[in-house]
Amino acid sequence: MDAAASPAAQGKMTGLMAAPDALTPASIWNAMTGSQLTDRLLDWPPDLFALTDVILDRSQAYRFGMSPPTGMSWPPDRSPGWPEAVQDAGQQWSACIEDESRPIPDLLAQEWAVFREGAEKPLEQLAAGHDWRTCEALLTLHAIADEACAGLAGAFEAPSAAGWIYRARARELLARTGSAARIQSALIRVLPKICSPPVGTSIRSWRATPAFNPQA
Repeated sequence: MDAAASPAAQGKMTGLMAAPDALTPASIWNAMTGSQLTDRLLDWPPDLFALTDVILDRSQAYRFGMSPPTGMSWPPDRSPGWPEAVQDAGQQWSACIEDESRPIPDLLAQEWAVFREGAEKPLEQLAAGHDWRTCEALLTLHAIADEACAGLAGAFEAPSAAGWIYRARARELLARTGSAARIQSALIRVLPKICSPPVGTSIRSWRATPAFNPQA
């Protein structure tokens, strides 16, 4: 998916960058969107994808998906079935969007709680990999959101029949506003990604479905 930041949002970010020690995931998100980190982000997968993508990009923590810090491992050693668990959580979450009586997947709830707890800590802890548990949660949330975004614009086959109403709503939102996220498209846009870069390592080279970039 693709993204856009208005001049106003860029101005807010410039002000924050003057005091890097004060940067936290929560403050970055608030500066870009004017919103707080709340559980409402779990109501719509593209919104969570936008959040995790912004923080991964600003912290450069996406690199740990390919080269974790010394002594750490990715995917987590405690989760030998991590790829399957993420795929299952993403598909279950898609179904939850159109059936509010269903609870969100356990893995999503667990990693969200960890990330929320670490969201007020300095961003540099994520950037250096010192707060590794929050890094794990951020990477896992991003992967779950990515899975839940599969097939939103027809660029990829949907992983299952579950969630087809949610995907239809997302396509309508994308056509109407230019973004699959509910965040103001003048600030951030989430668009479908068609292909990955052939060489190099960046935040766009290891996820499957969306690509997300602040607009200059």
